[in-house]
Amino acid sequence: MSGNPRGKVYNPTENEAHWHDTWKEKGLFKLETGSNKPSFSILLPPPSRVTGDLQVEHARALIIPDIIIRRKKMQGFNIFYLPGLEPAGNSARMASRLGLAVDWNRMQFPANEVMQTAADKVFIQLYREGNIYRGDYIRRSESNPSKQWFLKTTGIAKPAIDAVEKEKILFSPGKWEKVYFHWMNNIRDWCISRQLQEGHRIPAYYCDDCGCLMVEEVKPGKCHQCSSTRITRDPDVLDIVFLSVLWPFAALGWQWPDQSQDFKVFFPTSLMPANRDMIFSEVARMIMIGIHCFKDIPFREVFISGMIQAEKGRKKSKSGRNADDPMEIINHGGADALRFTLASQVIPGVVIAFSRNRLKGCNLFMNKIWNASHRVLMSLRGDEDFAIDFAKITDIDRWILNGLNNMAVKVNDLLDSYQIHKAANLLYRFFRREFCDWYLEFVKNDLDNPDTRKTLKFSLYRLLQLLHPFIPFITEEIFHKLFPNHEEFLIRTEFPTFSSDLAFPGEFADGETLKKVIKATRKTRTENRVAPKSRIVIFLKSESGKEKKVLEKNMRYFDALAGSAGTEIVTDFSTLTRGFKGACANWEILLPLVNEEHRLNIMARLEKEADILQNLVNDLEKQLTDGTDKTDETELSGLKKRLKQLLNRRDRIRKSLNDLL
Repeated sequence: MSGNPRGKVYNPTENEAHWHDTWKEKGLFKLETGSNKPSFSILLPPPSRVTGDLQVEHARALIIPDIIIRRKKMQGFNIFYLPGLEPAGNSARMASRLGLAVDWNRMQFPANEVMQTAADKVFIQLYREGNIYRGDYIRRSESNPSKQWFLKTTGIAKPAIDAVEKEKILFSPGKWEKVYFHWMNNIRDWCISRQLQEGHRIPAYYCDDCGCLMVEEVKPGKCHQCSSTRITRDPDVLDIVFLSVLWPFAALGWQWPDQSQDFKVFFPTSLMPANRDMIFSEVARMIMIGIHCFKDIPFREVFISGMIQAEKGRKKSKSGRNADDPMEIINHGGADALRFTLASQVIPGVVIAFSRNRLKGCNLFMNKIWNASHRVLMSLRGDEDFAIDFAKITDIDRWILNGLNNMAVKVNDLLDSYQIHKAANLLYRFFRREFCDWYLEFVKNDLDNPDTRKTLKFSLYRLLQLLHPFIPFITEEIFHKLFPNHEEFLIRTEFPTFSSDLAFPGEFADGETLKKVIKATRKTRTENRVAPKSRIVIFLKSESGKEKKVLEKNMRYFDALAGSAGTEIVTDFSTLTRGFKGACANWEILLPLVNEEHRLNIMARLEKEADILQNLVNDLEKQLTDGTDKTDETELSGLKKRLKQLLNRRDRIRKSLNDLL
């Protein structure tokens, strides 16, 4: 298996190539013909022609649907994800590197024969119905009109409006329906011809002798009117958007009058991911053409995703390429980091600048996952299965299991409503804080318990499942290290949902109480510059008898994580040695000093620091008073923020001094 299990820095290069090839070789994303599973399909139209550098927006358009489709696969659906890509183009290579859940054997490209046949048949049908006509078109700044081909939209728009009004097609978020209705109720005829050297030629022919116009799928042998054999094809090509509109139909192998099995199973498609600019340019037109020409809606739901712009001021990379080129990003940091960056940043319907800082943070997150998983693997003894005896695990084990249970519910709710960014950020916080910062530290005390080790292994497995749709490569790698002799893949496991067996609300509340007191104690130490590694005696006081019992039961965890050389829960601080005090809900904390000399030395240090801070406060207040008229709003806001920070620090020091009197 690729990757160094002992390495502190995760290297994605070999790992990602290995798993992409393995998934493809094993056919993990092949359509399951004859399956009784419910189907779920996403067919993306081809993007605008990519002639220069790829941008992160091109990656975003592929990654967000892939996250959706991977989860659906794990939920037991027969999936079909088919993005419109250029054959042998940049976008196809990028799709491969991103590890998309695509059946590459069925990959269709916009220029294929089926697409051309569909375009000809639809054009001819609409023309013979009288919905396509030739007319004058005047472009901006041009005085002479040009002859163009137009599609009449008024007649075919009404059924498309009705389909959304009657909720045959749903928009998510729902507010975008208003935009759709506004455009559709003010629709104009659509100019579908272009004067370009390349493209799909319009299936119209002219007689060179009498000028007769003939719209046919195949070039006529002779003129229908005068029988001349001198026939010339119309030089115009179809608008690329017209071809994109036909993508959901043509890509499924649609043929008239026979339909392919794919068309029967997956049409209408389940979801149309789009950005807000596509609502009229493609989404509305797909709905119009689908209902009019194919007698059905093209998809059941429209998800308006956000969009990513290149970061402003971004310079070229060392290789001379655009530093926001997704291929460049993948080459340096891996596809998973890019996938998670975009998943966590993209807000539905919003245009956001790509964040290099967030990308850096996501690269660090991949390392965090890698190193935390290594800690788990090193803690296991090879005999752990998932037959956990819940009567023998600790309350802390029950706390993490309940937390994972809650996470599964929240993540599923968010993904069901396509709030992918919120789900990604929730998983990020849970893995880093609850799993790494807390559970892995708590569990150090309990590794001799075989059921605790089983819980540890199961918890990591659950997190890998939840994270897999977002970051498939690293999760697959760790999954196979966690189960070295396993022949299965994460995509074939069941996406986590709520389980009553893992619900421990009482123990979860107790764990949160323990965390609360530990955090308040750590904060008191930090604010008063008590060295993190020094073991000191700590006194606690609480008015809550219930919470006292929680701390008493879990004191070994408190001592380990709060840096205590011994903790005592008392009813009164007045008889104790002076020291630093802290507080949180229901609790007071006392960190006693060693002796009188220690107290005097600390007070001298704090008094000196308080004087320095007071001088800084005086200078800043004078600056704000004297220079307000000359200071711009941004600078003024910064000065006020700095003053607030100084005042807070000064007041904390004064409180500490008062505690030591």
